Amino acid sequence: NGKTWTRAQVLQNIANFKIESEADWTHAYPHVGVVLNIHHSPRFAHIWVKRPAGWRAFVYLDTPIPVSPATPVPPTHYDPNAVCNNPCKTIPVTPTTAADKAIIKTWLTAKVAERHPDPDAWTLVAGDEFLIINDLPRLKDGIAMKSERIAQMAKAKLRGGIGVPGDPITSMRMIDFGGDSSVFISHHVPRDGGKPYYNVRVWVYRNGGWQIVISQQTTIQDAPPVDAKITLPM
Repeated sequence: NGKTWTRAQVLQNIANFKIESEADWTHAYPHVGVVLNIHHSPRFAHIWVKRPAGWRAFVYLDTPIPVSPATPVPPTHYDPNAVCNNPCKTIPVTPTTAADKAIIKTWLTAKVAERHPDPDAWTLVAGDEFLIINDLPRLKDGIAMKSERIAQMAKAKLRGGIGVPGDPITSMRMIDFGGDSSVFISHHVPRDGGKPYYNVRVWVYRNGGWQIVISQQTTIQDAPPVDAKITLPM
């Protein structure tokens, strides 16, 4: 439901965070580990990081599996002339490390490739194991692999159409681990209106460049909906 729990709150209610099994997908990197599975309804992402004392739990994120509405929602038709500054050109965060600067540059490249469909450029940014997970009905079962995202962009490019602009970011934390891994935690407002959400992204450095390997989000159900931002200079 988008509720945030601190470390202290988790320790006080540790029984509520017990799960029965892990994991359909497990990805291990030198300094970050990602465990993905389904527990009852939500899909969960457990992000672990390597500290001097060993591996430690860093972020647990639950995302409900979306239920298709009884009446299909018409797809949003985005104005090709709408401005997409955030996150296509800039984001409201100042990177303080060389790794973060490089990742932000790479990320903006990916966002432009999504807005103006360029599957060839986008594929270089996403790892082969890339998954996007959210709780929106427009994404079948709330999950898509890299190949599916590339196919969507390829079709959009052939049609000569415009891609869906990324949702504006209102705040973001960037945490680096070992020089070859980074976790981004961001707060977004939907460009076409609705409730805000949190997103967790994991980046890894490989073959001379940074790639995103997981992007998972969950809607903040207790938050009030925001107005549509599609025509605003964000």
